[in-house]
Amino acid sequence: MGMDFGAALRAQDGNLAGHMMAMQDEQSGDMNITWEPSHAPAAQNPYDLAPVRAKLAVYDAEIDKMVAQTERLMVSDDATNATAVEMANQAKKIDAAIERVRKDLVLAPNEYVKSVNGLAKGFQGRLGTIVASLRGKVGAYAQRIEMERRKAEEAARKAQAELQAKIDAEAKAAHVEPVQIAAPALPKQQTIVRTEAGSATQRKVWKHEITDETQVPREYLMVDEAKVRQAVKQGVREIPGIRIYEHTEIAFRG
Repeated sequence: MGMDFGAALRAQDGNLAGHMMAMQDEQSGDMNITWEPSHAPAAQNPYDLAPVRAKLAVYDAEIDKMVAQTERLMVSDDATNATAVEMANQAKKIDAAIERVRKDLVLAPNEYVKSVNGLAKGFQGRLGTIVASLRGKVGAYAQRIEMERRKAEEAARKAQAELQAKIDAEAKAAHVEPVQIAAPALPKQQTIVRTEAGSATQRKVWKHEITDETQVPREYLMVDEAKVRQAVKQGVREIPGIRIYEHTEIAFRG
């Protein structure tokens, strides 16, 4: 009896772990080769949320209970006010515990992501520099071609005007209607360059730059919120067009 190598190959193709078993037939003396699959546990999915849910599930019932208590609670006196403070601090402590679990779970993946991003950005930064440099060179070339086209267009227009004036003068002297010269047909600027790797497209866009801030109309100005906050922190209490008022904030500390 021949060896069934296909059994092993089929098992490997199906990603089955195992080993070959050789047994000798007592009557014929032939060796029978079989594939014995192992029962090793499958590799765990590192992105499986089940273990995470299991770790956080211990807080689920308590949070539901606190949500219901919070909805029912009416703060109307010192006692209920103290209850609200106690519940808020308990909620903050549970939140801090969950945050510790979260940080512990994402620490290694975050470090891995950070490392991958750092490696990729090293290559991408160099490629971005290449693209930016080439974009500038292609843009400068396109600008030069456009200037040359405009010069040629202006020269053709002047030549046409001079020729038309000469024809008009000759027609007037001969007492005949002058012939109208057609406008010269100039080639249009190439706006798309195609190559095997891709293409580059030119398009006109309007941009702006601020030359004098004092002349900019009010509708285009924006209040500097950060500067206002800093001024209020430093004691400024009067700013035209701004209401500065005192507000009570609650901070819970466990």
